[in-house]
Amino acid sequence: MTVFKRIRRPLAAMEDFLCPIIGTCLTLKELHKIGRRFKYDGESTPYQLHTWLIRTGKNSPAVGKYLQKYLCEKYRSVMQRLDEFEGEALLSAWIAAVQEGQVAGAFWAILTRLDVPDAIIEEVFGEVHMMSHLQAAEVRTELKAFDSLRRENNQIIQKLQKTRSMLERQRAEKEELRRHLSQKEIELRQFRRQSAQMTKALQSYENTEALSVLKKEHSMLQKENKALRTQLTQEQALRNRAERRLENLREKIQNRPCRRCQISEPGSCPAKCPAALADDCPLGQGENCPRLCKKNILLVGGLEKLTPYYRGIIEGDFGGVFYRHDGDFRQGHSCLMSMVKKAHVVICPVGMSSHNACLCVKKLCKRLNKPCVMLAKPGLGALKQALTNMVEQEMFQSEVQGEILLQ
Repeated sequence: MTVFKRIRRPLAAMEDFLCPIIGTCLTLKELHKIGRRFKYDGESTPYQLHTWLIRTGKNSPAVGKYLQKYLCEKYRSVMQRLDEFEGEALLSAWIAAVQEGQVAGAFWAILTRLDVPDAIIEEVFGEVHMMSHLQAAEVRTELKAFDSLRRENNQIIQKLQKTRSMLERQRAEKEELRRHLSQKEIELRQFRRQSAQMTKALQSYENTEALSVLKKEHSMLQKENKALRTQLTQEQALRNRAERRLENLREKIQNRPCRRCQISEPGSCPAKCPAALADDCPLGQGENCPRLCKKNILLVGGLEKLTPYYRGIIEGDFGGVFYRHDGDFRQGHSCLMSMVKKAHVVICPVGMSSHNACLCVKKLCKRLNKPCVMLAKPGLGALKQALTNMVEQEMFQSEVQGEILLQ
């Protein structure tokens, strides 16, 4: 048991000092510990614990005795040292303890002594009271400074992360350059070895008949090259004449009257038929030509809700026969293969068809020698443009063949 040299004042007799004693001499962790010991079931905020312990210390002798014993044991060394002083010397000892950072222990040691004059107690209490105010102001200032430092720290962390990512990229680029340089060095060594071998071979050929043979071959190759250049010039001239001839044929075809409709004004034919020059056109005299002449058009994929509009464009506007496959292969590829076989043209919107569907359509069309048109978009405008291009291309080929036959 600790024995002190001075007589101590009980905590029950210091009700006016309970608030500063508890607030100065006990930490928040110790407040929680005492609350658990005496089964405190209220709110665990620091203020609620503080007020509960003050109230309990006044009303419960058991709590008061426990606090007295706990604080005496906690600040035993400070109390024993201050018990050596009294009067003005005690004030000097108090100032020294404050400078050493032992404010709580010295405060408890002076308040609990019965022989300390009221003037010294009042002075010590006043200093502790002002310390609490000054400490609160310093805490607020430090909190502001801490908030500013925290923001600066976050900015520094972000810059550090950016710098690290940049360094990682630079390190990766450096490693890639190192590998590339190493590969180039290997290729350079191989090139040097090949160059050395070729130099040796050239030296061996300089004094042999093989060099004369090579020179003769070089001369022959130069002559052949010159002949090929002459032939290329002639072929280019023939190509230019053929292109001019083809352009003239196009102008003649565009300006000639429709052989079916018998309309002589250019561009006034109600419908252009790709089979207008053929004798087996399925339409009668004067009948509007739908341009696709009942050809089977297979659409793979596309939007389900646009199916009626797809059908209206292909059958109503262009006179074809509309088929559609939704691009689903859960029942196998046999259904799609049978539809591709009877189709004249296959159209597949890439954006609304699966990758497997596009690959399957391309393979089937290539195997069965069917025209395949890939649309970038599933819209009606893209479908109309593709059909128009297809009809114009087919019509132009038919007109050119007819012109050649007439000549």
